[in-house]
Amino acid sequence: MIAGRPEPQVKFDVNQRRWNVSAFWPRQPLLVRQDLPSELTLLRDQVASVKDTVRIDLGRRDRRLVRQASYVIVWNPLYRMNTDKEPSVEKDLNQGVEAEIRTAVANHIPLIIYQDPKHCPLDLLRRHLGIAVSSLGESADAHWYQFLDDEDDFFNSIEQAIRKY
Repeated sequence: MIAGRPEPQVKFDVNQRRWNVSAFWPRQPLLVRQDLPSELTLLRDQVASVKDTVRIDLGRRDRRLVRQASYVIVWNPLYRMNTDKEPSVEKDLNQGVEAEIRTAVANHIPLIIYQDPKHCPLDLLRRHLGIAVSSLGESADAHWYQFLDDEDDFFNSIEQAIRKY
């Protein structure tokens, strides 16, 4: 149960490339145009000419959304497709994800992070974020992070966070 309602199933419509958001927020207007064409053709030069601007705009938008959040949920930020190689935060952590994590901490927004231990066996993510316990104790920002390596605990934490709001 979420907020006294039966828990809806989370589904991703592959053809529409959309989550079933209306199952969670049925009364909210969804900002989705219904009249979009099924295919859109753009010239390569046009796309290339705005690539950097779009990248900057997306980063700003994402950080703005993080600043508006009550919680930030992070699912398996270090994910190795090839687990034969040694994991590396510098190579495996998306810069946008890292920026969102750091924005949340800077704005005192709690994070609930699920990290599958097999994708980060050396606890590199905590070390990289500067919150691993050291000889000096815990980092001053450690209380903003809730790291979980069990999926059930992760979803229970999300449910508890939802109940607070």
